[in-house]
Amino acid sequence: MKKILTTTILTLSLTSCATQEFSPQIAGESLSDSEAVAIVRQHISDTYLDDNVKNLKIRKPFHGNVLKQYGLYNKPESGWVICYQANGKNAFGGYTGVKEHTLGIQHSKIVDEGYYGDGRGSSCTQSKYIKLK
Repeated sequence: MKKILTTTILTLSLTSCATQEFSPQIAGESLSDSEAVAIVRQHISDTYLDDNVKNLKIRKPFHGNVLKQYGLYNKPESGWVICYQANGKNAFGGYTGVKEHTLGIQHSKIVDEGYYGDGRGSSCTQSKYIKLK
């Protein structure tokens, strides 16, 4: 009896973890390639030690999950995801190597940022690179 009860509780708890479907209406307005480039460049200017990054590559934005806050009960919301690669400088002035990052965007503002390896960037390889000028 305990096994049946435990199995039922586990099954119900796992079904409540289903992912949210994306809806363009929830995600807000469309995000053009030029807006994506401007957002990434501004983010680099605001957060990197030096604006002079090497090997900057930005992928086309796509709909995805973004988290405004992290925690056990915070649910992902629909938004735009921008993936980019950059080789920035560290505090000693040396380049750190190319790292892949993701930015979660809602209404043209960054609400979430992460790294390609944290699971949110798994769809990055499906979008093409934007040609930078």
